[in-house]
Amino acid sequence: MQEKQKAIRTDNYRTFVANHLMAPVNSKQARFDTRLSAEQKQFFETAASLSGFKSLSEFVLHATQQAAMAIVTQHRHLQLSHKDSQLFFDALVKSPKPNAALKKAARKYKKAALAQ
Repeated sequence: MQEKQKAIRTDNYRTFVANHLMAPVNSKQARFDTRLSAEQKQFFETAASLSGFKSLSEFVLHATQQAAMAIVTQHRHLQLSHKDSQLFFDALVKSPKPNAALKKAARKYKKAALAQ
């Protein structure tokens, strides 16, 4: 059962990479190199193996992609939240004067509310 779960997780990862991360077929591939201690490498290899990844590179790419997506998503959320709060504040502070239709609707609502 565990082997099947590892295979599914790896297949899902490959599908995700193929659909979202890999460059188009006709473009050049990029390369990323890094230095790490022997202890770090061993630790990462253990984690990769326990997670069902076939290679350290596959594991590092997956983990890095997840971390990057979380950071970008949070940043975008904060940007939208700030923008939305600014729009809301501006709508309250710089709201236009009520026009005739809005005043009529307000009178109609007040009459209906008092009638109950």
